[in-house]
Amino acid sequence: GGLQDLAGSFNFYVAPPDTQVLVSAGPHTGVDFYYQVATDSITGDVTQYGGGGLPFEPDVWCQGPNGREKYTTTQGGHYQLFFAAADNGAWQLGLWWERSDYMQPSSRQDLYPVGGGELVENFIIYPADELVTGTITENGGAPSNQYRIMAWSNAYQMYNSVISQAGTGQYSLPVSGIDNQYSVNVDEWDDDYPIPAGWLVQPSGYYPVDPPASGIDFNLSQATEFIEGQITQDAGDAQAINFNNTNVQAWPSGGGNGINAQPDGAGYYSIPVTVDTYDVGAWCNGFLFKPSQHQNVAVNANDTIQGKDFIANYAHCRVEVTLVGYPAAAQNWMSASDSSTWPNSYIANVGVNNPGTYNLYICNSVGWTLYAPWVGGYDVTPGSYYIGDITHSDTYRGVYTFTYTPTGVEGRPEAQAPPKTFALSQNKPNPVSSSTTISFQLPRRADVSLTVYNILGQEAKRWQKGMMEPGYHSISWDGRDKTGAKVSAGVYFYRLQAGDFTATRRMSVLR
Repeated sequence: GGLQDLAGSFNFYVAPPDTQVLVSAGPHTGVDFYYQVATDSITGDVTQYGGGGLPFEPDVWCQGPNGREKYTTTQGGHYQLFFAAADNGAWQLGLWWERSDYMQPSSRQDLYPVGGGELVENFIIYPADELVTGTITENGGAPSNQYRIMAWSNAYQMYNSVISQAGTGQYSLPVSGIDNQYSVNVDEWDDDYPIPAGWLVQPSGYYPVDPPASGIDFNLSQATEFIEGQITQDAGDAQAINFNNTNVQAWPSGGGNGINAQPDGAGYYSIPVTVDTYDVGAWCNGFLFKPSQHQNVAVNANDTIQGKDFIANYAHCRVEVTLVGYPAAAQNWMSASDSSTWPNSYIANVGVNNPGTYNLYICNSVGWTLYAPWVGGYDVTPGSYYIGDITHSDTYRGVYTFTYTPTGVEGRPEAQAPPKTFALSQNKPNPVSSSTTISFQLPRRADVSLTVYNILGQEAKRWQKGMMEPGYHSISWDGRDKTGAKVSAGVYFYRLQAGDFTATRRMSVLR
């Protein structure tokens, strides 16, 4: 319970990445606490799907910059966490309980409560009333370790997990029957039930899984191919990156699921892979990465590909943007990038869905440009703003205004000269409600494939077009996966492979 005196008790939390605390004998001074008046808060309600009272009171956690953490427990399903000026930065909010009969809602990312007044974040929890079962083996036989198996619902942004049985590797994972398109995989992040270093899970995941489902089996074996690198932080950043909350992922060009790895305390990572060509990217709440991706990383038999490094840069500068005349419920992304050529650039995004004011957070770099969200049937003025250089001392830029006027027609591009370079365009419309068009250009004849992945890196749809002639091309996607089922709402990536050229972009699907 911490230390206690006549005034009460204190709880001390050791924030990651600290792993040990050494206390020597004798008196200690300077263990001080400082109080500030709370100016802002995150508040909300947790309710059960279908109504009725909560069967328990969930714990609420919030992780912020420099290892700061806040905790509370709901009271009658309601919670409130308070913030002061010293808490400035990006926070992550989530719920926790130690029971498997209810799905865990996904955490909320990139929350900036300081200066926001009162942010409202509500959660709905779903009973887990169906089962997904299977077995985990090691080298095809009985496992010597236990593992955590997770089921993720992209449509409802929720998950659940269980631990496999010792000795047999069998598991029985409760999930909610409200969704029929779960992603099921072995958890690569669990410190209590880790995947042995250098071991590869095959398959890396299943999608879609429609519960009740059995035979969702996995096998672990020693990998012989690896992609490795290090994440370092931009010099001068005010906030330290937490590698415990950082993910590096490799997407195979041959299709299939992405493979994840977590860096160690010094930022080094090693992703066990198979023979293929990969795009490699990194993510951490509140940070931007350069390059945005390492593309076309070719892995041959027994290769260890090294030097695929990233620079993490804390997104500390708030860019305030107002959308005037923007159509209601037109969900899209507003983005900004520095002067470097993609993918060797920093890129920041924020979702928009109505007229009003939005905040986009960017990092220390040169030549930032802000781009207006595209909406079919509307002209926007201007199409972009040049923000300029951002230093570590810059905390605010704005206000930038984009004004939208309806044209009455969707419009089409004017005739263009033959392309001189390969390029992959942003899909239109984006977000996708029923169908969308993905356009690309080829300066020369090339063998072309286009693949859509969900946010876990799992293949949803693939077009193998074969040899295509130079020119401007497009592919229409109806929002269905390779089985013909509609994909769930959420964030997706689409990847063009044209000969030696590879490019990846992001889109969102609404339902």
